[in-house]
Amino acid sequence: MSTDIDALQAQIDDLQQKKLTKDLLYKRREVIRLPLLFPDYQSIIDKLRTIFIYPQGFTIDWDTREVLVVYSPYTGTDRFVVIFDLDTGDYKTYYQAGYSGGEGIVIRYINTSRYLYVKTAGNKIGKFDITVEPTKGASLTPIEEYDVNMHYNFSYRNGQWLVEQEGADIGKFARRKAFGVYNDDFELIRVITIEPSSGGLFNSDYTDYLPKRQGIALTDNSIVQGTGGPALRTNPDIPLMYQGLVEYSPAGVVVQEGLVHHTKMMDIMEQHGFDCERIENEGIHVSPDNNIYSLFVYQSRLIPESINEGIVIFEEMSSSKDAIDFSSAKTTYPAYDLTKFTDRPYPRMGDGQMYNFMTGAKLDTIDKVCKMMANTGMGEFSFYSSAVDMVDIEGTNIPNTTFVKIYNANNEAFFMEYLGNPLNQRFLIYGSPRKQLELIPSTPTAVPMGSGVSSFYPNSGLTAKKTADNLVTLRGTLYVPTILPALLGTLSTEYRPPFNLVFPIALSSSPVGGYGVVSVKTTGEIQLTYTSHIVNYATVNGISYNTD
Repeated sequence: MSTDIDALQAQIDDLQQKKLTKDLLYKRREVIRLPLLFPDYQSIIDKLRTIFIYPQGFTIDWDTREVLVVYSPYTGTDRFVVIFDLDTGDYKTYYQAGYSGGEGIVIRYINTSRYLYVKTAGNKIGKFDITVEPTKGASLTPIEEYDVNMHYNFSYRNGQWLVEQEGADIGKFARRKAFGVYNDDFELIRVITIEPSSGGLFNSDYTDYLPKRQGIALTDNSIVQGTGGPALRTNPDIPLMYQGLVEYSPAGVVVQEGLVHHTKMMDIMEQHGFDCERIENEGIHVSPDNNIYSLFVYQSRLIPESINEGIVIFEEMSSSKDAIDFSSAKTTYPAYDLTKFTDRPYPRMGDGQMYNFMTGAKLDTIDKVCKMMANTGMGEFSFYSSAVDMVDIEGTNIPNTTFVKIYNANNEAFFMEYLGNPLNQRFLIYGSPRKQLELIPSTPTAVPMGSGVSSFYPNSGLTAKKTADNLVTLRGTLYVPTILPALLGTLSTEYRPPFNLVFPIALSSSPVGGYGVVSVKTTGEIQLTYTSHIVNYATVNGISYNTD
């Protein structure tokens, strides 16, 4: 009995812990407020002759108890590291380090030296020696650079670098999906992926449909993401602007997420003494003791009070009695799992039609399907034409009883395969606007036969087959007209010879031999031009030639 009670109590404890963890996702303790317009802000603006500079990421040096914020200018490529006191929020100094594009910043102590890491030119991470505090306004030069193909976000913990990769995982359009894990020497250890449904799309018509990754960090046993694009009170209900925390497993699978609506978050912050004109997440940091911190910008440079505040650092998932509870601002968004759409035929709705899983628009043309695949990075799409109505790129209805499979090559070129219509066909879809080109099938293609010509054998006919080295082979035993020359069939363009050809053939109907002559012309016409005696049928088996 006691064993059963112990097991039941363990289940209750587990449920309570899960509920507590879930609730904590929406609880944030204010750590410090910082001025958006720090004292040297205007001097940097004047020097650069730009409009503004803005936070892009942050870290905390727990040894010096400093907050280091990376600022990026509206125009120009230099990045500025601005330093505040963690305990008082007082501004300390700034220096120039790094190059535009990066949103990460790391402080490491190696032996007795202190190093700063930020993005430098190209897609590199630069290492800067700041053991001796640089003078205010100094322009720092990296002592080393590491070409790790960095896009925006990177993080470091316990001997591992996590680096978001530049470029597209399958080509053409970036989706911010691929991450490299590197060791201390910046040697690639492994690759992980984080699906865009929780990290945001890039170069996509669907960008507004999903939350935006603004920073990433490693914990002792997971990956955490700061989320939330720039939101004003006047902005509509757009998931890009939802704010909050997402936690992933080391393999990049979502463990839990706690997103809130941007407007409701601002309302709650107002209730707790923030003059909240906007809200935007600008980075995430994990302390040595595994606590998670986020930086939010809640004022613009145009607000007078931004010389005193405008930036807040929260401790995430705080159990403190002083934590602000944002759970009343919870929200959801159209999350998706691409594997559920690609490992089987695309699902139909109750009316028998297929719909875009992101927008709800009907998928009734191959062009719309390709557009959806390109915008989401979907690799494969399949359906059965007898179950749904679909029009190809050329505006032709896809024949019934055809299984169609589309492969995304690089978000711009697609390969489409027809199975069982009754002939197999393959197509390349490419260009803008999209075009459709039939590829040479590996199986024989039926050749339209001339008037009065028919197949001698059931379920057979005149066919042409072309190999990869452009060798065409004709097959077919045919009933033929007795009046010559007789048109046996007409080849499509890709099967035509470069000049007119003449071939001898055996006369199948002759018991004593005899021969005929077949010409294959550049126009595609296959003609029986001569027979040594009158016959009812003849064969073109064995005729072959090269098209180049």
